[in-house]
Amino acid sequence: MEQKTLYTAIGRLERETNGCGRSCPVIRLGGQPYMVDMQELVVWTALNWRISKWEDISFQCDKLASSMGGAVSRPWDDCVNRLLTRGLLVSGCGETEYDALYDLLSSLGIIPTSCSGARRIVYKAGNQSPDFGQAGAEAVSQRPPDRL
Repeated sequence: MEQKTLYTAIGRLERETNGCGRSCPVIRLGGQPYMVDMQELVVWTALNWRISKWEDISFQCDKLASSMGGAVSRPWDDCVNRLLTRGLLVSGCGETEYDALYDLLSSLGIIPTSCSGARRIVYKAGNQSPDFGQAGAEAVSQRPPDRL
């Protein structure tokens, strides 16, 4: 039986100003900022708060990129693999999609925060302490990032 794999994005999107005064998208994960280009941002956004199969990622990214009017300069697979390597996407595998979902979700821990509503969850790994200074939810994998 073929292994099923599911993917999702983790981290929190922020905008930071660089030395030239330009605003840049940054994904903050475990307190660490990760710069991403526009195509990587499209992939991350397409998978943010969404769980998808590999074959569905390209469709979601094409749909999102066309609504933004952006040009695609490299294959989505390359962007997905780069984000997996950097730990900004996580995956779960199993014989069924239920097993893959369990594997994916079991790699994340949950800690309540003092924020309100849907923002009461901070996903946390290991001994990293959550950042209670800003409202929001941050997903952090307990597994090391995939290495290609």
